[in-house]
Amino acid sequence: MTDEMLGANPDELKSLAKYVDATSENLDRTANTLDAALNSGLRWHGSDATDFRQQWAGSMRPALHRSAAMLSNLSRILVRNADEQIKTSAVDSGGGSGGGSGSPIGPLPGLPPADAGPKAVNKWWDSLSQDEKDRYIKEHPDQIGNLDGVPASARDAANRLRLDSEEARLKAELSGLAPGDNERRAEINQALGTIEQIRKSVEKVESSGEQAQVLLFDDSQHPPRAAVGVGNADTASNVGVFTPGIGSEPDTKLNGYVNDMLALKRRTDRLNMTTGSNDSTALIAWIGYDAPAGTDDGWVQVAKEAPDPRYGQQGAPVLAHFAEGLDAANPDSNLTAIGHSYGSFVTGLAVQETSVFDNMVVFGSPGLGTSDADNLRVPDGHSFVLEAKDDPIADLGAFGDDPNQLSGIDDLSTASSSHGSASSGHGQYLQTDSTSQYNIAAVVAGRSDLAVHGDNSGAGDAVRGLVGLGTGVDIARGGTEGAIDGASHGGDVGEDIAGTPGRVVGTVVGGTVGAVDGAVDSAVNDVKGVVKGIKGLFD
Repeated sequence: MTDEMLGANPDELKSLAKYVDATSENLDRTANTLDAALNSGLRWHGSDATDFRQQWAGSMRPALHRSAAMLSNLSRILVRNADEQIKTSAVDSGGGSGGGSGSPIGPLPGLPPADAGPKAVNKWWDSLSQDEKDRYIKEHPDQIGNLDGVPASARDAANRLRLDSEEARLKAELSGLAPGDNERRAEINQALGTIEQIRKSVEKVESSGEQAQVLLFDDSQHPPRAAVGVGNADTASNVGVFTPGIGSEPDTKLNGYVNDMLALKRRTDRLNMTTGSNDSTALIAWIGYDAPAGTDDGWVQVAKEAPDPRYGQQGAPVLAHFAEGLDAANPDSNLTAIGHSYGSFVTGLAVQETSVFDNMVVFGSPGLGTSDADNLRVPDGHSFVLEAKDDPIADLGAFGDDPNQLSGIDDLSTASSSHGSASSGHGQYLQTDSTSQYNIAAVVAGRSDLAVHGDNSGAGDAVRGLVGLGTGVDIARGGTEGAIDGASHGGDVGEDIAGTPGRVVGTVVGGTVGAVDGAVDSAVNDVKGVVKGIKGLFD
């Protein structure tokens, strides 16, 4: 037996792999920097500028990202070859039993225990050889794709394999269903719709020249759970996880949220470029919980189930665990929790469960599940809230006090500024080129010092001040006669608001939250009347 290594030197192969991987990251970073420069108001106009920008977006930028992806793949191949070379040399020199170069040797190591945390999972993954990792992804994608602590790139590879196999399985099951099995038919169609939304999201992101990552796909639950990232969550300097609110079903809404994250990433990249930073960003649209059912209706987003805290209480630990997995795989990143509407309630609860988040930014929030900002486990000065004009949801305080009334949470502006247009209502916070989008990007980039601060207290806050904050919170939680009365008489009270401020707050909450007397549809109209009345007081 000899200690001499047969074939190529594995150490040299791995050294080359590191160089190739670094070159891949540099290509990606260069492409992002150039893209940010071309889209940040660069003073280059005319037909030549237009032609170049079109050529850049259509062919140059995608080519750079494709080249980076090819180099990244080459790096993985080099590492795998190095591991195989070590095994082959051990076998040929008498140090092993059976198996030639490139062939799997023995069974795969077992998975970590079911109760292992994300850090333990990440340590287990790192202990595997590249060949074992590749085999796990190929042979057991269902065990890897949703396992928190496994790097995002591996989860993405596994989940993409699962999309194809699950689609085939679901379609086969659908064709064999009995005519009357409508419940299962609806579940299958929702799962197939989720697969379609994931694919649309990936296509949109990749056609824009960015990297997409499928970080969650679970159709064993109903509705399914899904998450798609823009950028590389394993290597990004800044990572953000966005949790949307009511009506966030992955089979209908995921692609829209991913588009929002794509636009927010570009805004963050532009901000980094203007400050001379080379930091990279990854943003994830996460629908990993069963969101309350609801519909968009003009002024407000009205939910049939939004008053129920159980959705948030069940979803928050899952979000916290997912974030801990991201942190385990990329511990040096600046990790931000981002939440809108009911999703901010889920976010607030998650931030109370884990300390891995470096920042929290919420908008259109009905509450964070606490009335004390000290319960939020993020560093002091790193919690932010945005409230737009004419957003009644943001004044409810249905799940703890209104966040913009909490000491320790900084208000960021949604008004028009040199950084963008104004946002209004409940659904414009992520609007492209708005001040609110800029402010959220500043938090994600770790540059909240560049954000536009401002008190955005609305009409609801003012009414709340008239009747006392404690009364407003009690009413918001549904335990008073005013709320019940408000659900029935919102329209009338909205027209004669000035004389009965207590009933106004009851009406806003009763009408918006609805279902106090079981009349959700009529409550929608009640809210509109109340909001109109409130606006009349403060315009």
